[in-house]
Amino acid sequence: MRFVAPTPTPKGFARRTPPAVFPAILGLLGLAVAWRRAARQLEAAAPLADLLAGAAVLVLGVALVAYAAKLMRRMSVLSDDIAVLPGRLGLSALCGSLYLTAMLTGPAHPVLAAVVFHVGLVFHLLVIGLILRQIATAPPEARRYSPAGQLYFTSPIVGALAAASLGFGPLAQFLFYLFSATGLAIGLWGVLDLVKRPMPAPLRPLLALHLAAISVSGSTAKLLGYDEIALGAAALAAVVLLLLLPALRPTLGSGFSALWAAITFPSAATASLWLLVGTGWTVPGLLLLAAASGINLAIAYRIGRLWLGGQLAVKTNAAIA
Repeated sequence: MRFVAPTPTPKGFARRTPPAVFPAILGLLGLAVAWRRAARQLEAAAPLADLLAGAAVLVLGVALVAYAAKLMRRMSVLSDDIAVLPGRLGLSALCGSLYLTAMLTGPAHPVLAAVVFHVGLVFHLLVIGLILRQIATAPPEARRYSPAGQLYFTSPIVGALAAASLGFGPLAQFLFYLFSATGLAIGLWGVLDLVKRPMPAPLRPLLALHLAAISVSGSTAKLLGYDEIALGAAALAAVVLLLLLPALRPTLGSGFSALWAAITFPSAATASLWLLVGTGWTVPGLLLLAAASGINLAIAYRIGRLWLGGQLAVKTNAAIA
């Protein structure tokens, strides 16, 4: 085996902006949504929710400008980023981040929120198409089950959540039914596959993406008036969370990586669902929100340092424009 040195990053603004920065940003935006839900029970949480939302949207704006500058140098770099796992995850998270931004800004700026939402939806369709092409042309061993599929192909359910909050009822219902079914299919495939072969410890943070699919589907169901589905999703999320905790524990010993960001949004989304369902789920939701806040901020800080230091692009093999 011959050692191949990492490709150095050439000089120039944003020539190697890593998509891997977006999952952590998605986690911060999800945290802001959860704190807004918490503000319904705790009035003191409202200023914190607004502060977190503003900061998360600002960070997203900086990352979007950097990635747009990269695309302006060479549009085909989008396909190059999708060729690697961190790139696919990051671009899918970018789309989810646009949905949550629309959701957070909707009450104050409904027109702007609608524009951001539809831009996110169109870009998301492009990203999904490129991912499907990448999978179709990959060797057979690369087409096996991966929990990353929950972010690739189920993350439009975040769009359903945003559409429901913005008043786009029919579109929200369409996205809800289509991508909830997709998430269920991927989840069942995952159960069957994990029985046959365990997942390597460094990749186990990706298992949390199943939790995100369940939680966002439940929150969307609640906004659409399907209370029984939301309650069932809350219970299922609790079961999955308890099952995931032992599986994720070995990850702590495998060393920090950008994939740890896959934990951030699912933890915030689960807390958000429990707070939205309310009654007996309120206290567990607040406790999980407190834990998720510490985890998400710590991971976002680590990811941010790697990004600003130029290491994140190298570690995640981001494409160069």
